[in-house]
Amino acid sequence: MKNRPKHPIATLFVLLMSVLAAPVPIQGVASAAQPELDIMLVLDNSGSMKRNDPDFLMRDVAMNFLAGFGDETRLGIVVFDQSVRLADPLTRRTEPENRTRFLKSLETIDYRGLWSDTPAGVERALYELTANGRTGVRKAMVLLTDGIVDTGNPVVDAEKRAWLKSDLTAACTKAGVRIFGIAFTEAADFSLIQSLAGRTQGEYFRAYRAQEIAPVFDRIQAAVTRVEPPMAQTSASGPASKPTLEPPPPTPAPTPEQAKTTPPAVPAQRTDLAPLAVGIGIVALVLALLVWILARRSPRSPAADMPEAELVGIHNVTGRKSFPLNRPVTRIGRDKKNEIPISRDTVSSLHAVIEFRNGSFFLEDQRSRNGTGLNGEPVSPGSPQRLKSGDEITFHTHAFRFILSDMAPAGETVMDFDASKVAPTLSPPTNLPQALLVDVDNITGRKTLKLRGTNNRIGRGAPSELVIPQKSISGVHATVEYRDSRFYLEDQRSKNGTRLNNEPLTPNTPRRLKSGDEITFDVYRFIFMLENQVPSGDTGETWVETE
Repeated sequence: MKNRPKHPIATLFVLLMSVLAAPVPIQGVASAAQPELDIMLVLDNSGSMKRNDPDFLMRDVAMNFLAGFGDETRLGIVVFDQSVRLADPLTRRTEPENRTRFLKSLETIDYRGLWSDTPAGVERALYELTANGRTGVRKAMVLLTDGIVDTGNPVVDAEKRAWLKSDLTAACTKAGVRIFGIAFTEAADFSLIQSLAGRTQGEYFRAYRAQEIAPVFDRIQAAVTRVEPPMAQTSASGPASKPTLEPPPPTPAPTPEQAKTTPPAVPAQRTDLAPLAVGIGIVALVLALLVWILARRSPRSPAADMPEAELVGIHNVTGRKSFPLNRPVTRIGRDKKNEIPISRDTVSSLHAVIEFRNGSFFLEDQRSRNGTGLNGEPVSPGSPQRLKSGDEITFHTHAFRFILSDMAPAGETVMDFDASKVAPTLSPPTNLPQALLVDVDNITGRKTLKLRGTNNRIGRGAPSELVIPQKSISGVHATVEYRDSRFYLEDQRSKNGTRLNNEPLTPNTPRRLKSGDEITFDVYRFIFMLENQVPSGDTGETWVETE
């Protein structure tokens, strides 16, 4: 985004300049102070906000909004999604601890909510303004939402929408609370927000992109702080009316006698120490905020330490082999604006997201119609699941593989090893029956490979005990495990697959072996042999392991 600060320092610089630009009090002169204000920010935290504001620009804008008011302004925050919470009560912004709490409250906005209970958010903000607001000061509510009243129940939605337009709006008007509504994106309920603003003598704005939020907040700030009173306290019997401002009576000119005896006016002088103390205090405050934000805030742009990762298509449904995951939030869905578009009717417009935070990648379903799966398990909407390299992700039935470039999944090829330098070191348990893998094509340079332990790893190199030194074989390609007096073959999510008697194995699904079974690792064939079980058609010869 071209106009957005790319680092918290830039945001704090704006905040510092806004505060330092405020007029310094002059001794003996009354400054034109801004009116006293009580303002509640009512912010939508539903999951769809992440798509419309992936860089959380709203938090930066709200922080700058804080810097634009005078000392007598009190601000509070209500956050709503399927539930409502008072993130920060009405407090003056001048106290450092209150400012820090305000900024910390903004950091809790994570766009992880499932629904949008707008009426409940407005009601909670109105209660804070009426119960804890000051008497005789202006009151305002700034509502920002990108959607409609959506609780997941259409009947409840209709009831709450009617409650908001009638009873809640009337209560706001009676309490002298103006609503400044911001309809964010075209999906917002424009008529509802316009109605709220109009009935409370507030104002109504549209913002189609995240970059447009900041100018709208600037216009709201100007509207709230206008010199003329916005509205009078409303009586129960009638609507609010604006009081008539009477001009002050003219000051009579002094008589000649008064002019001789009245000393000339002395120009007001600035105090020397007060501005310096104020400036030092502000700088100290901003530096403290800078340290806190740099330590706690997640970066808005791809982090320098973000590992290289990609999403690899298994069924080539997109026409591309892989997609790099090089953004803090990668969107997946049918819409072409997504970073990973999947143009299938069963895939939702915004189906899921993959987010990088706190050093890990997380998969989150975005209330998709047909669901998101992780390794065969459904992912609940709004419940991020941490990803590891090799995980299989399905969007409806379309499968992809999550890969970290510097972390091969279990069974993935990592590096080549010299088979001659890797020898089995495990000694077999005393009750383990003798079993061998016969190398049909002599690809290992050894006729037979003895299974020496209860868990025998077969692969391209260490840590495998039985080594097949071929590039198409994965680091740990498969295992043969002895348990419950039986041997079991299991593919370890190998890159080129394992077959048993020419039947492909499902990864991580053990299959019981019997003497004489043919096992194929990629294209390399082996015969599993048990000493005490002669397969059908065997010659019955005694076999000797060849090292």
